[in-house]
Amino acid sequence: MKPLMKKLFLFILFIGLSIQGACATNPNVGVLIEGDSYEKSAKQVRKTVFLEQKREASDYTTFVFTETRPYIENALVENNLIVTKNKEQADFIAFVDFGTGSGKTVTKTFTRPNYEYFPDYGFDDYYGPSRYVYTGTETYTKTYQVYPQYLTITCCEQKLGKIAQAWEVEIVYNSKYDDFRVNIKDLIEPLSIKMKEAISFQNVVFYEYDKLD
Repeated sequence: MKPLMKKLFLFILFIGLSIQGACATNPNVGVLIEGDSYEKSAKQVRKTVFLEQKREASDYTTFVFTETRPYIENALVENNLIVTKNKEQADFIAFVDFGTGSGKTVTKTFTRPNYEYFPDYGFDDYYGPSRYVYTGTETYTKTYQVYPQYLTITCCEQKLGKIAQAWEVEIVYNSKYDDFRVNIKDLIEPLSIKMKEAISFQNVVFYEYDKLD
């Protein structure tokens, strides 16, 4: 190899090794993706929340709050919040309210398919088996006595000694039973999803449903 070509080859090799070494010493430099943005590995800071019973304490309300609390805490954790026992240092205070409303009558309309039965038959060398034939739908109504069970989580941000409402979610479950404790799991069932909506939009989310059939 000629001296000039050898020097040029060594120079290019030196530049390549220098670039490789620089990249190796900075492994967390952003990776270029579409456009001019960079992907960063910074973790999102999770906020802390303290859970507090809103209703005046009594043997019954304290018992119900104790029974309901683990389910509420799970929903908060599923929504990227950290439950803390330190009220003064918490980012949010979540006030929990619950109860049973006055009984009311609810009428619901249902539809169901109708089928007509045709027995088997035969003549000559042909035989037809019995069968059901769809003939349309039937509409009917049913009336229920229900008791609205409600669970409300009002989350307030705590900053500089002041609190301001950040979001709220209220679940109302129309149940055939008037005892709140019987309905806890049905109230909790949609809580995490509705809480996510409230947090996302920083708003009040109200959801009422039943399982009447």
